[in-house]
Amino acid sequence: RILTYLPGKVVSNDEPKTDAFLQVVGAFCGRMTRALAGFSDEGSSWDWGWNMERVAETCRGHLTHVASPERQELARHFIASYGSALTPEVLAALPHSVIHSDINDTNLLFAGDEIVGVIDFGDSMHTCTVFELGVAAGYYALGQADPMRVFAETLRGYLSEASLN
Repeated sequence: RILTYLPGKVVSNDEPKTDAFLQVVGAFCGRMTRALAGFSDEGSSWDWGWNMERVAETCRGHLTHVASPERQELARHFIASYGSALTPEVLAALPHSVIHSDINDTNLLFAGDEIVGVIDFGDSMHTCTVFELGVAAGYYALGQADPMRVFAETLRGYLSEASLN
């Protein structure tokens, strides 16, 4: 954005999101999935702790940053749940592709309700395709009164655009 200006504004997580807005975000993720299907680049083959395939392990390593023992226990519960649902076998069976991996409120540019730009491809990597939607929905759920509605509406938008064949 610094080298060439992209017009548009970011929509802060603090702002309430309508169903239509969330569907637009999900649909964009679906179009991104289609656009990157079959794309390959050696630069996309890297890893880091916040790769969603490694997030349970990464979170376990950060539990010391959670001050309250009750919150630590809650975090352990969700880390274990994530780890048992996304076993190495399950992860290996999921479709993989290059994903943007950081679609969030600071990386999508809007004109009204329309996405007019996406920036920051620095976290792009080859991983489970569905993580594109998961990362975006997770970010857009921050600060929202009903995170499950966020997940449902971004999924609705995603399914309207992604080819899951």
